[in-house]
Amino acid sequence: MDDKLVRLITCLAKQEDVSTSTLSESLCVSERTVRAYIKRAKELLSGIAEITTIKGQGYHLEVLNPELLDCWLNKEDQLPQTSNERVAYILDDLLNRSDWVTVDELSEILYVSRKTISADLKQAEEFLARFDLRIMRKSHYGIQIEGTEFNKRLCLASLVTNEAYSGSCHATVENNELIADVTKLVVECVEHHDVSLNDFAIRNLVIHIVVAINRIKQQRYVVGQEDSLKRIQCSYEYSVAQKLVNCLSSEFDVEFPQTEVAYIAIHLASKKMFKDISESPNLVITDDVFAVTRQMIDLVWSSFRFDFRNDLELHMSLARHIVPLSVRLHYNLQIENPLLTDIQYRMPLAYLMAMESSTILAKEYEATLSEHEVAYLALAFALALERKRTELPKKNVLCVCATGLGTSKILGIRIKEEFGPYIGSITACNLSQISQIDFSHIDYVFSTVEIEFPLPVPVCYSGFLLDDINKDLLVKDLLRRDEQEEFAKHFSEHLFFSHLAYRSKEEVLNFLVSQLCNSEKSNISVSEDEFRALVFDRETLAMTAFGNLVALPHPSRPVSERTCVAVGLLDNPIDWDGHDVAAVFLISVSCSEDEKTRLFNKNMASLLMDKEAICSLVKHQSFSTFVGQITSSGDGLRKRG
Repeated sequence: MDDKLVRLITCLAKQEDVSTSTLSESLCVSERTVRAYIKRAKELLSGIAEITTIKGQGYHLEVLNPELLDCWLNKEDQLPQTSNERVAYILDDLLNRSDWVTVDELSEILYVSRKTISADLKQAEEFLARFDLRIMRKSHYGIQIEGTEFNKRLCLASLVTNEAYSGSCHATVENNELIADVTKLVVECVEHHDVSLNDFAIRNLVIHIVVAINRIKQQRYVVGQEDSLKRIQCSYEYSVAQKLVNCLSSEFDVEFPQTEVAYIAIHLASKKMFKDISESPNLVITDDVFAVTRQMIDLVWSSFRFDFRNDLELHMSLARHIVPLSVRLHYNLQIENPLLTDIQYRMPLAYLMAMESSTILAKEYEATLSEHEVAYLALAFALALERKRTELPKKNVLCVCATGLGTSKILGIRIKEEFGPYIGSITACNLSQISQIDFSHIDYVFSTVEIEFPLPVPVCYSGFLLDDINKDLLVKDLLRRDEQEEFAKHFSEHLFFSHLAYRSKEEVLNFLVSQLCNSEKSNISVSEDEFRALVFDRETLAMTAFGNLVALPHPSRPVSERTCVAVGLLDNPIDWDGHDVAAVFLISVSCSEDEKTRLFNKNMASLLMDKEAICSLVKHQSFSTFVGQITSSGDGLRKRG
């Protein structure tokens, strides 16, 4: 906190009445800045002391709570030093004041130039926009935040929980004892009423309640619409919120009107996370919610060719999650997902499925999902993919031995024992019979003897008992080698564009759309203009960039006979809806229902989340290097010829 503000209040506390000119000289600031400090002091000392103006004499401080005032004055907060610290200070100041403040006053308070404050305000406005708040500007008055009390509280709470600003937020939630007391009451209440919340959700709820208590003490109340109030009053969460409010009122001597009870009920209803919802006994899933889940799963089928349409568990998991999610989307409640990065990089395909299916939710609830929300949805798809693993395509194997069919069959038995889930048919022959084998239905050869001529499939050399085989590596090869080679076929050098100098998302998209449509005229079923419209339509629904310098634009529906990709690489990253992007993969996914489409999406997801591969691609911008990366494999198999 500004030490001059502390000095001003200290000066007022030591003297009966203090004039504006005396304060100006003592603090070495203008009289206008003194008046700004007085306004700020009145806000901060609410409930602790009151500052009144006595005509002809100056300002008078009437202390209401001496202990709290001493505690306040003894704090040794420092002036914000970094841009993030100043932005947090400015946001906290504007959100907690009811009057106007000028840029010049903020400049003097924070000891930085007007230009610096203007730059910080731009960053502050971007943060406010997430909560449908904006900074109003009025000549001769200054600036002020415009928006609902509900959204202002969401913003204040986010300031506390946001990593970039939390360490710099001074006045909003600074009473650790209050936080501890509220936490105790919340935990007791939710446990008693069988409301399942994880620790992260409880902490978030506590912050919102502490913010609410502080705002109510300042006579700032949430205003609710009558229909919304009636709807939430019928919920189980409202009855829990009412009992919690009774405890809070008694403990902190704060009166909560009905709209404030509804405010807490909304937060209770929105806090159930994916891992909690399956255990909730009070969750009602409507036909509308089930209809949304069906659309999401149908879109995943259309876009990725993974068929979860009969997966009842996925339907239920998504439906249970959408109930509290719809509350968050309706009220623009922001949540943090501590597993976001892990989910993105450990479950890339599930995350892409969640991203794509989130467009259904964006249309249904007229709100775009954040990365954190998408990551929670990805957990449901990750579990569905895990269940699908038992349906992996089987590999057909030929076993070759020098001594005869008997030993070949022994080898086949051992292969079945070791790799059963991955093996389809096993054919056996001796070395002299290889020339008679039809390899169109063979995926791999296992041989106990050196084969001196080339074969069209990978060959693995081993003993009868497979003791010299690295099973884990071999399984990986069984699943990946042919996938990688097939994956590489979707990329062509004439659709690989390096060292692009475009500066906006729109420029890159227009260029890649033209190149792809001109190259794939016979493959894409719509005109270039229609294709471009579908791509830009998809961009409006949900993000296609998600970190790692990558963007994955694509049409909002499949329009190609076969999957094709145009790759654009930039020397200088561009802003793509808040993310830096240097590698753009414009994809047109096949309309067909074949295994190739599923494998393409699976490998594409892994590529996008491979930091090392993407960094190498952006650095070298070489097609041959890129193809070499995506076709590289382990040493478990050795292909001859």
